[in-house]
Amino acid sequence: EAFHSGSPELLVAVNVPGSAAAAADQRIVAQLNNGELRLNGFTSTLSDVTAEDGATGERAVVRLTSATTGYQTVNAAGAPVAAGAATAPQRLRLVLVRVDGQWRISDVLPGS
Repeated sequence: EAFHSGSPELLVAVNVPGSAAAAADQRIVAQLNNGELRLNGFTSTLSDVTAEDGATGERAVVRLTSATTGYQTVNAAGAPVAAGAATAPQRLRLVLVRVDGQWRISDVLPGS
């Protein structure tokens, strides 16, 4: 939703403030906002989610498969200016940290 609406504050519900994941997503939103662009139809799907050993009450790492849909980059008037292709499923590891009782993404790492 943050990439569609251009609202970086929505990322606070997903990412740990000041984390690598937050910085990466904020860069994308800033690039879109600077060009007055939005992503229409962009969806990320996660599957095969499993927790790695060693989780604590404050930090966990999960392995998963991520894939995204195709999407259109549109300008402020809603006119398409570019198209993005769907991605093939890829294995990732998400580092999760508990913030105010909620799990948030701290980092996104390559899967193994």
